[in-house]
Amino acid sequence: MMSPGVLKKRTILFTSGLLVFIVISLGLGERAVSDVVTTWGLVEKSAGPEKTETADFNDGSVVYVRVKSGNKSGGSSNPNDVKISGGGPGIFITIIVYDDGTFPDDDSDDKYYWGKFTLREGDGSGTHDDIIEVKDTEIAEIESDIGVDGVGTVDITAAYSTFSDHTSPGIVSLSVNPSTFSPNGDGIDDTTTISFALGDESSSLYTRIEVRDSDEEIVRNLLVPKDSDNPLSTGSYSKIWDGKDGVGVRVSDATYTIHIISLDEDVNSSLRTIDVIIVDTEIAEVLEVNVSPGTISPENADGNYDSTKITFKAMHFEGGLTFKIIKDSTQYRDLSSNINWETDHWAVSWDGKNEGGIIVDDGDYTCEIVATNASSVSTTDTTGTVSVDNTPPPAPTNLSAMAIAGGSIKLTWTASSPETDVSQYNIYRATSSGAQNYSSPTYTVSSGTATYTDTSTIDGVTYYYVVRAQDAVSNIETNTNEASAIASATGPSFSSITSDKSAYKDGDTITLTVTLDNHNTGCTLTANFSNIDDQYATGGESVVNWGTDGVDNDGDGHIDNLAEQGVYVISYLISLVNTRADGSHDGHVDNPAEQGVYVITYLISTVNGRSDASYSVSVTATDGAGNSASSSISLTLDNTAPSGFISINNDAAYTNSRTVTLTLSATNATQMQFSNDASSWSDWEDYSTTKSWTLSSGDGKKKVYVKFKDGAGNVSEIYSDNIILDRTPPTAS
Repeated sequence: MMSPGVLKKRTILFTSGLLVFIVISLGLGERAVSDVVTTWGLVEKSAGPEKTETADFNDGSVVYVRVKSGNKSGGSSNPNDVKISGGGPGIFITIIVYDDGTFPDDDSDDKYYWGKFTLREGDGSGTHDDIIEVKDTEIAEIESDIGVDGVGTVDITAAYSTFSDHTSPGIVSLSVNPSTFSPNGDGIDDTTTISFALGDESSSLYTRIEVRDSDEEIVRNLLVPKDSDNPLSTGSYSKIWDGKDGVGVRVSDATYTIHIISLDEDVNSSLRTIDVIIVDTEIAEVLEVNVSPGTISPENADGNYDSTKITFKAMHFEGGLTFKIIKDSTQYRDLSSNINWETDHWAVSWDGKNEGGIIVDDGDYTCEIVATNASSVSTTDTTGTVSVDNTPPPAPTNLSAMAIAGGSIKLTWTASSPETDVSQYNIYRATSSGAQNYSSPTYTVSSGTATYTDTSTIDGVTYYYVVRAQDAVSNIETNTNEASAIASATGPSFSSITSDKSAYKDGDTITLTVTLDNHNTGCTLTANFSNIDDQYATGGESVVNWGTDGVDNDGDGHIDNLAEQGVYVISYLISLVNTRADGSHDGHVDNPAEQGVYVITYLISTVNGRSDASYSVSVTATDGAGNSASSSISLTLDNTAPSGFISINNDAAYTNSRTVTLTLSATNATQMQFSNDASSWSDWEDYSTTKSWTLSSGDGKKKVYVKFKDGAGNVSEIYSDNIILDRTPPTAS
């Protein structure tokens, strides 16, 4: 069934005549429409049923016509239309109108428009609008084809007037502010104001504001009625809409149109439409902001961490999205035009530059994302932060390189201070000084590590290293502090080991001279004297490196030069109660003159319990790489003094010459010395079995004394022999 429709009122100009109200009512069935649409104060009258009326009007008459139609269910025709001059079955109401040729000017093509018609079905859907244009001598026909099945009613109300006012009310300066509002009760843009101005003054002016949805359904009527005391006249007016329908329920979020309809006392009408008014109660949201990487270093332009990408999601941002980089309330970059959609989120990239293309200073920068809903209410998100870091960390210090066993080289250094900004240490290696390739490190280790062992070396090659600190965004400091070492995969070898004496006694100092092949100066030497001295403790020997101790070790009048480097002295004192037996001993090298010669000195304990004998002493040489080699020497421990014998001139009783021949013998003697009085002794000299000796002057009994000394320095008791010196010839008696 079709409920009442409304014909929006417009005027048609006729010639003069009386003011007459005509109502033509055609009964077309058993049920009439119950709703009566407002006729704007016009008197409604009924005409006879099933009639077609033609009204003739005098010149100057003004006619207003409204059609109301309805149809009982079951009709076979299309009840949605009110047609103008249409054919087909139905009821025809004919009104003959004439152009008076005077309004708005004398042009014979003056046009008059017959209303805007709207019919509504019973279920609230379906509309149809037509504009009727009437020219001179033309007939305007309103056709309703709802009566095909003989059911329904049509009411027509017509009016004409002798007044000469042919001007419709002027509706001007239409506006809606705000054009988008959000009646959610938060106190922000909860209402909108619809404003307009009337340009045709009248004391009986009626104006209605209709709010319509996208289906042209009226959701709210806002009346601006006539007030007898304060009639509407030319001027500005406004009505406030709170976003609710006629029964006080808030309407749905959508776009609505505003229709303003005005009627003056002369039945002239006007209609103006504002197309856009948006109701939006949804709050804009920015969600899931992610910054990757969170820190960038654009200044080094190395392709790593030069820019960052910010992704996020947004909802209800009909009013727009903006994206800005700010710091301390200062805007550095507006990237709103760079926002791009990627699959399921929005994305913006920033290269760390400001609006002028200059890289910004180090610091933390905020990603300001603003989402605005259709009501111009904005939500700002500042959870995204980008750190700009163009400053490298401090350099490590105290770099050293040391060759170790197996040919590897061990690096050590002191960590950067502070190390908080260090992500890793880059190790650059070269085979010549200053030739490191800093574009690509040879090795890397993480922060917190201050050592590295380079195992990829070639024996005998010198490697040069530089260690630099790098932060998490690839800023690398530029120190050039270099350390080097020679890779060594083989240990040292011995050329010779000699001792300063052939034998030692307890309390003596053993001095060993060690010569290494190839003049190897970079070794550490140790010796084990535990065999020859039972009081020996590891480390009891003394080591002197002539090349590094900064003194004149060999007594040549100057600090030891390069030719004297590589000399090490290890000392050990043999115990005086040592029980080792005597043995052989080599000579002493007092002043080593070549590199690769080491002197080891050891003092034998005075409480040594070893017996006299020959003992093996081992010597170990360790190079800077940790490679070691050992050799040994046999040393004699001798705490027993020699025993001996002396005779003068083969035990002759007399001699007439002060020069005599001594015959000697001794066990293990290496030296001997002589005296004529057992007080004044000759210098020690090499042991021999014969010796020419001069007796003291003067005739008489002479005595010659001798002492023997062995290689260990043990001195024998004094041995002697007698002879009578007689150089006076006998006299005759």
